[in-house]
Amino acid sequence: AKFSPDLKKMFIAKGKVVSGGGFEECNCATSVLFSVKDIELFREGQLYVGNHIPLVYGDHVEVLTTFCKMMGIEPVLA
Repeated sequence: AKFSPDLKKMFIAKGKVVSGGGFEECNCATSVLFSVKDIELFREGQLYVGNHIPLVYGDHVEVLTTFCKMMGIEPVLA
């Protein structure tokens, strides 16, 4: 999940971690490879919020969507 620069939308995506790397490196050198159900939908949502997407383990789509509705934020689901 990630907020848009204007804080009016939250990009919420669900995927599966496939692989990763860079754990032995210093600083921000880690990488995660993940798969999503619809890559085009993910790409469209990600274009609006930027390319540095934070990951959270677990399925929190429903909770984040409810939070957005309560706060008047538009959820952008992928």
